[in-house]
Amino acid sequence: MALGAQAADVLRMALGHGMRLAGTGVALGMLAAFAMTRLMKSLLFGVEATDPLTFVMVALLSLLVALVAWAAHEAERLAAPGFLARGKPLFGELLLDCAGYLD
Repeated sequence: MALGAQAADVLRMALGHGMRLAGTGVALGMLAAFAMTRLMKSLLFGVEATDPLTFVMVALLSLLVALVAWAAHEAERLAAPGFLARGKPLFGELLLDCAGYLD
């Protein structure tokens, strides 16, 4: 990364790299899952082994998880070192608080 890069360019670069990795993983996973459909056919009930909607939804869910993981990583990385030194994870605490576990 060059000195003087704009924040949006850095964000685009980091997010693009992470999503390329996640997309590659999803593509390889879908190919492997499609190859395993004959073995899985006897384990599935109410859905075909090659149901396109299921394949697309699992791929989108995997990409969403990768995006949330990247956001959590960035939030932890950008947090004040003193805050992290006290053992309080920034993003994890936020998620737990939103879910109502920290009452």
